[in-house]
Formats: sequence, C-alpha cells, structure tokens
Amino acid sequence: MMPDDGADQTNLIGETLSSNTSQRVQLNIGGNVSFDFTQSALQSKPESMLAVMFAPTNSMRPSTQNETGEFLLPGDPLMFTFIWRHLHGQKVRLECLSEAGLGELLSSCDFYQLAQLSTSAHSELESRHAVTARENFRIQQMESQVEKLKETISKMDSQIKDLKKNQLCGCPTKCVKPYGHWGKCKFL
Repeated sequence: MMPDDGADQTNLIGETLSSNTSQRVQLNIGGNVSFDFTQSALQSKPESMLAVMFAPTNSMRPSTQNETGEFLLPGDPLMFTFIWRHLHGQKVRLECLSEAGLGELLSSCDFYQLAQLSTSAHSELESRHAVTARENFRIQQMESQVEKLKETISKMDSQIKDLKKNQLCGCPTKCVKPYGHWGKCKFL
C-alpha cells in the first residue's frame, strides 16, 4: 500500500494517481457507452468495487483501456446509467424499470457492490409484489361479489317467471288463464 501523504503517486502500470477529487475517469461499459466520473463521484460509496478500483491509493486499476484511455468494464450500459446517477447523488427512478430490468440492476449492484442501490431496487420489487398481491385479493373479492349478484339475479328472474305463470289473466272477465294472454281471451 502506498503512503497517503496527499502527494501524487504512481501505480503499478506507471500512471500518475492524484488525490485530487476533480480528476476525471472515463469508464466504457459493455464496449460501447462511455461514462464520465470525477474521483469524488467514484468515492461517494466507499464500499463499492468502483470506489476501491479507482481509489487514488489503489495501484490495481483495471488494466484494459481503449485507445482513448477509457477503462473497459463489463456490464449493461442501460443499467450502468442508474449506477452513474446513484454515484453522482442524483435521484434514481426505479419505477420506470420492469421487474426484469430491476433484476438486471440488482445483478449489476451485486457485481459493483452497491448495497444502498441494491436495497432500493429490492424495496421497489417488494413494493410491486405487495401491490400485485393486494390487487389480486381485491379482484378475487370483486369476482366473488359478482358471482353472488349473478345468483341473486337468477333467483329473482326465476321468481318473476313463477309469478307470471301463477298470475290470473287480469282481463275484465276474470278468467283463470295464465297471465300474458290478454287480448286473446275468448271471454272478451
């Protein structure tokens, strides 16, 4: 480990490491999208793998760089956008991710050891599952009520039919023919 006396230091591959928090680091994620970080953003979550990899005192930075000096790291650039926002202290809006997207983000958080963002993603998933369970319960209750209403309507329909069958004609001659032949009564 190199002494931390605030002076610039050199890592194992000969790069000058500065303790200056405004030093910029370019990360190329997945080989096609670049993310720009300051040292302070990378160090904002000291427990993360990114903070450890790019700490000014660490001489073991990723050795793979492209021709423009960007450090090449594996991962999904879309998921890394959430990581970038998190490390820069910006609001991370997880509600826009599908459940599959949240799963991918959790994998990225585990890989980069971002416990706080991982906890937020887990909370979002649990919240969605709780909402889904409540909605399913409400749907089951409503379906049960609909079935009860159908039974009630069926009973009432049957009762109405019985009443119509047993009702007298209603014609002026007071015949005993079933209801509904009004106008056809032979006694009129």
